[in-house]
Amino acid sequence: MKLGFWKTLVLLFVFALSMTGCYFNNEVNTNQVAVHLDKNKIVEVVGPGVYSEVLCFFCDQKELDVDTLTFSVEDPEVLTKDNQAVGVKITIQARRKSDEASVRNFFTNWSLLTNNEVLVQTISATAREGMKNGTREYTLPDLLNDRNGLAGAISKSLEDDAQKYSVSIVNVTIENIAPSTQYMEILSQTANIKAQTDQEVRRQDLINQKAANDILQQQKNVQVSEAQVLAEQAKTEVEVEIASREGKLIAAKNSIYQTNEQAFELERLRLLKELFGNNTVYFLPEGTDPTMFFNFPENGLPVPSAGQ
Repeated sequence: MKLGFWKTLVLLFVFALSMTGCYFNNEVNTNQVAVHLDKNKIVEVVGPGVYSEVLCFFCDQKELDVDTLTFSVEDPEVLTKDNQAVGVKITIQARRKSDEASVRNFFTNWSLLTNNEVLVQTISATAREGMKNGTREYTLPDLLNDRNGLAGAISKSLEDDAQKYSVSIVNVTIENIAPSTQYMEILSQTANIKAQTDQEVRRQDLINQKAANDILQQQKNVQVSEAQVLAEQAKTEVEVEIASREGKLIAAKNSIYQTNEQAFELERLRLLKELFGNNTVYFLPEGTDPTMFFNFPENGLPVPSAGQ
């Protein structure tokens, strides 16, 4: 009977403890911080570890995740400064701050945001507003060329808002900017026109280059022709000089015949010998009758008369 009494008393004590806020071996993970509460008031902020409290009937421990959350936010249609509709998709990395003041602020004023899903929804709403305001600062061509600028504008709007509930925006990146179909068609047409223009420019450049090469070749041909003419002129001048010298030499040789009759006579005889060979040549004084010295047989050459 006594054993049953004590057993019942222990059970009642355990039940009474379970109805209070006491906790035993509560673990705080490495990616968490926690607050210890007494009558829903924060007593202390603690880091990772294992904690117990069995002597406080209105105490409690609440954990808070402080690891980095990564999620995407998309708005299918926002307007740019030049009123072009675009779709924007971004990736956000955020985490709750873990210093004591931030944790106290979080549990005191923003306890609903201890839930990750609620926190992501809250940041996403601010991000979409930041997208609308950010894209309004850019024309579409500028926006496509400056994604970092848009990411910075969205990040600033998020940081200003997240500061209130002690969340740090780690990073914002632009995943995609999707212009409207109509704008993409215009871009495609523009690109085609530019490609055609570039092709025509290249064709004209080739034509101009060929013309320049032809002119250069013609200039080279003219230079070669001029060189040939100069060479021929030089050759002619040399030939003229040689002929002139040969003429002077001949004239010098012939001048002796004009001043020396004997030399002239010897040269004449030499030329006659070359003309007649070894045949005998008779020289008669002018006006002499050849029949006095030669017989002229019929169909024969003259021969000397007997005794001549």
